[in-house]
Amino acid sequence: MEWVKKFTDHVFEVRSKRASNIQRAFYFHVVNNRYIITHGLTKKTQKTPAEDIKHAKQILDAYLKGELLNE
Repeated sequence: MEWVKKFTDHVFEVRSKRASNIQRAFYFHVVNNRYIITHGLTKKTQKTPAEDIKHAKQILDAYLKGELLNE
């Protein structure tokens, strides 16, 4: 199983499997070694839900527009 999958030029997912549970976390690269994890899910099917990819893109867009708080 691959650990990372690329969905767009900037949105990726990292994969984890423990027994029969498959977890995914969506993220994008910010600068240097900094990344933002947008959200995660436990997959129940082979196909990644389109709404999860869309949600990650929305968070990326908000970040690029400066709409996310810097903590």
